[in-house]
Parts: sequence; C-alpha cells; structure tokens
Amino acid sequence: MNNIQVDTLSQVHIGSGVFLQKGNDFIVVDSPKGSDIFVIDPNKLGALIGTDRQLIDTWVTKIERGEADSFIKTRTAGHHPKEFAKRRITNFADFTNTQGTLKECLHDGMGRPYIPGSSIKGAIRTAVMATYAKRKGKVRLENDMKPIFQEHNERKKNRVLDSVEKGILGSNPNVDLFRFIKVGDAFFDKNSEISVKQINLNIRQNPKLIDKSKQQVVEAIGAEEKSSFSLKIDTNYYCAVSHANHRDMTGLPELPEEMSDYTSLFELINEHTKSLVETEISIWDEDVDNHTGQEDYIANLEDILETITSCRPNQCVLRLGQAIGWRFITGAWTETLDEDIFYREIVPMARFKNERYSNYVFPKSRRIDDESYVFGFLKLTYNP
Repeated sequence: MNNIQVDTLSQVHIGSGVFLQKGNDFIVVDSPKGSDIFVIDPNKLGALIGTDRQLIDTWVTKIERGEADSFIKTRTAGHHPKEFAKRRITNFADFTNTQGTLKECLHDGMGRPYIPGSSIKGAIRTAVMATYAKRKGKVRLENDMKPIFQEHNERKKNRVLDSVEKGILGSNPNVDLFRFIKVGDAFFDKNSEISVKQINLNIRQNPKLIDKSKQQVVEAIGAEEKSSFSLKIDTNYYCAVSHANHRDMTGLPELPEEMSDYTSLFELINEHTKSLVETEISIWDEDVDNHTGQEDYIANLEDILETITSCRPNQCVLRLGQAIGWRFITGAWTETLDEDIFYREIVPMARFKNERYSNYVFPKSRRIDDESYVFGFLKLTYNP
C-alpha cells in the first residue's frame, strides 16, 4: 500500500544513463500548439519502412551518418508520429548550440517515468547523516578524521569519510539503521515527461553568472506532477535485530527518535532542506558581489522555501536526482568541519581540477534550466 503522496515542486531528472540522438532516436515536431519530442520505436518504424532490403540499408547508413531525420520524415509522411514512437515528451528545449542529444530519464518496463525507492532512500539518508554530523560537532568529527588525513593518502581520506558515516549510521550493512527504512518506487503517468535545456550559474571573473558553455538537453518529470510510494519504518524488525545474539549484529546504533516515526522523520527532512535552501538564497543574494543573473534563481528558491515553511507535520520537502548541487549530496556533511580543514582536505577530493579553481569558493556553479528553474524538489505527504 502506498502511504506517501508525491508532488513535484520542480522538474526532476533521474537518469537512465542513455543519451538519445536527435534525428536517429527522436524527432522534434513543432505545431501552433507547441513542440513535442517523439522517441522512436525501431520496431514500429521498421514496420512502416517494410522489408525492402535497399530501404533498410539506406536507413542503417543514414543512422551511421547521423542523417536519419530526413529519411524518417520521408518514409513516415502521412503518418502521425505516435504510430512509430515509444512516447511523447513535451518539449521546452531549443537544441541550438547543443550536441543534439537528449539525456533520457529512467522508465520502467511499461514506459512510465519513475523515481526509484533507492534514490528516495538515499536522499533521506543524506538528510539524516547531515543532521547527525552537526549534532556530533565539529571538534569530535575532526578528531575522528585527523589521524588518516595526516597521512595525505587520497584513498584513505575517502575511507575515513565512509568510516565516520558508518560510525553514525551503522558499521556494516547488517546493522545500518537504514536497513529498517523500506522505500518503494514512485511511478508517474506517461506523458508527464518534459525536455529542458540545462545551463549553469557559474561564479567566475565574468560578472555575468549565466554560463551557457556546457548546455545539455535533459528529459525530466515535470513540475506539478503527482505520484505515490510506500515507506515503512520497521521498528519491530529493528527491535528483533537489536536483541539478536549474533556476531554480525554487533555495533547496531541506537535508533534515534527521529527515525522511529513518520512525523519526526519528516520534520528532520524538512528542517534539513529548509536550512540548505536558506543557505543557498543567502549565498547568491548576499555573498556573490558584483555579479548579475541570479535574480530569477533566487526567486525560484524563495517559492520553494515558502512551500517548505508551510508544510504540515505529516509533510516535508525532499531534494534528489541530477543537478541538485553539492550541498544536497551525502558528502556535504563535511562542511561541518573547520573551514581550513574542509578546503584543504575535502575540496580537492570533491572538485575536479581543483588546482585550477582553488581561488574560487566551493561549489562555484549550479545547474539550472535556461529559464533559471531548479531541479529535484519533491513535496512528500504521509497518509496513515
């Protein structure tokens, strides 16, 4: 039984790992009513092309050259795209100045876009870990890490971050606290997908923050879409494990109060998201001097913040997926550390080519769409 309602507050991209090529894998159809992308079904298209060997060879050659678009349009003249397509995507992207690829979102075997339970569970874990790291305190965290950081071994540095998380949430998979949190998948209706062009807000010498140098069109679940999933906090199982006399069950952390019931867990998640959104607004509103282009981004975040603060006890806002930024991923709890330690030990591991950007703040860029809308925010409502 699905007991959690999902409302997407922004577009959400959970990638399938597949990049679709314009003209070969999908076509864009414009009309007075708007623009749609139709993802091609090779089997359906093959049925329209027929069994003529020469036509099939021409089709394959065009695909290899990246020129299948014109061939498809010629062979499907008089047919509606839905006759040879897997699905339709509402298109808000201009493919100009892109590589002509569409980064596909995840679908199930029935063609429905969905958010895996593992992604939801991972985002919840991130919120819990960050909250407990703050409670443990900067000095205790630094003392835990100091012996290994002093060895200047990158692999061991990554290992110590992992060991700190295990010290808080459980030393191995058998006793990890999130073994007792069971999360199902959230499936959305077909045709809830949209395509948008991602760009960056980028802090650099150029006073204009909008950076279109790394544009990418992505498929996403649109804002204001609904779904549901199951979430179970299995306290009975936790109690059974905690009383088991078995060597693999040693080291089980005490179940925190916030993870023992839905209301407390949702309050923790909401406070975590609220804190990060407030920090983000403050950074771009106050700390980014002599730059322009962040105004719409801030306004978008302020709308999200208003939703967060208006949540009832059985509601929370969670952020997950691609393009959510550094502070919403698990390792961001390390910002609890002293600033010098953070920039000396953590940032070089987290930022690609850090030596090139060492004079800049971390993180220095954010992924948004070309209208400054953000990604990844969900509103969750618990229904007993």
